[in-house]
Amino acid sequence: GGRVIFAATGSAPLAPQTQRFVQTAFNAPTRQGYGLTETCATSCIQVGCDNSSGVVGPPTSTVAIKLLDWAEGNYLNADEHDPAIGMRRGEVLIGGPTVCMGYLVDPNKPDPDVVKKNKEDFSVDENGMRWFHTGDIGQINKNGCLQIIDRKKDLVKLQQGEYVALSKVESALKACPLVEIPLCYGRSSESYCVALVCPVHAQLKALGDELGLSGKSIEELCVDAKVVAEVTKRCQAACKGKLVNFEIPKKIALVADPWTPENDLLTAAMKLKRVPICKKHAAELDALYKQ
Repeated sequence: GGRVIFAATGSAPLAPQTQRFVQTAFNAPTRQGYGLTETCATSCIQVGCDNSSGVVGPPTSTVAIKLLDWAEGNYLNADEHDPAIGMRRGEVLIGGPTVCMGYLVDPNKPDPDVVKKNKEDFSVDENGMRWFHTGDIGQINKNGCLQIIDRKKDLVKLQQGEYVALSKVESALKACPLVEIPLCYGRSSESYCVALVCPVHAQLKALGDELGLSGKSIEELCVDAKVVAEVTKRCQAACKGKLVNFEIPKKIALVADPWTPENDLLTAAMKLKRVPICKKHAAELDALYKQ
């Protein structure tokens, strides 16, 4: 006891309550850092005198940080002029000599996926500085510190460090005849993922009949505990054999009103608009983690 003078953490985000608890229990500064393998680890870290939580600090001395607008997710540098936000927001780009040259490509047998990732994830500006496009969404607070607030890519890191590819889970869920449009969702502060499902109405009605709920509306069926439990069971069964256990959604909520391009929850190409959907259904997602 009394020998801990400083604690630092990286990898998955540290929950604010955990950061405060560790700091209080050990009576020592507990600070978050941020970086990736592609950037030689630490690119940002909180300074010792910063007692705030939920931030990863300013960039280190050899690192440059910039935010790239992500219009699809409504994260823009212009958000600093919005009184309700007051901070620049966008995809986090890390630049400097610590950024690697790219992913290794076998010259004798180039992998097209690796070549594609190199083009998407790395860039060089007019001054010759290398930049890595992290896929993380961040904002810069008034103290010049970076906060990670969202994820652009469909890869989520759970509490224990496991990565879940959301689109992979959604593809598995679509194998269930009850599922019209699924959205998988995960939080780095939780150990499991959940899902929102727009059901096939005809199939849901048939399930209602099967469960003795004939005559119930789609809206009523979507909130009926027996129906939700059965849909969850069948969705999980559809995922088994295709996904490992931590990838299978532990809980599911049913959405009566389908997502469409007209209500701005799907793109014209029928792709999910994750940020608007999650914002619209924030209460349902919170409830899934509180149950």
